[in-house]
Amino acid sequence: MSPPTVPPMGVDGVSAYLMKKRHTHRKQRRKPTFLTRRNIVGCRIQHGWKEGNEPVEQWKGTVLEQVSVKPTLYIIKYDGKDSVYGLELHRDKRVLALEILPERVPTPRIDSRLADSLIGKAVGHVFEGEHGTKDEWKGMVL
Repeated sequence: MSPPTVPPMGVDGVSAYLMKKRHTHRKQRRKPTFLTRRNIVGCRIQHGWKEGNEPVEQWKGTVLEQVSVKPTLYIIKYDGKDSVYGLELHRDKRVLALEILPERVPTPRIDSRLADSLIGKAVGHVFEGEHGTKDEWKGMVL
């Protein structure tokens, strides 16, 4: 009776076959999913929003931007809201039944000199509440 065939050993006693299989799997796992999604900047969207034990709210808005340093993050202006929101629309578990609506908003022309002069600058704003209370917010132009 002949001895069983043993595959050639690679790093740390793991067979070369398994190393190759693991390496291939690792490559596939790293493939970013955002590249396969269609560009939704400028699109109108609607979705449900579920926060904790609260009932589901319906939100509708416009996708203004996809953040270049974190492509899963979108900047959205929702109808009837005074501020913009940054959300990972495809990953956030609070976002339910995301729909891309057929209506599309025209892409605005950007004044690059104005944008360059504002980006990175500190800003402040005072919000006045219904009862006359004033809250000062500070931030930076992104």
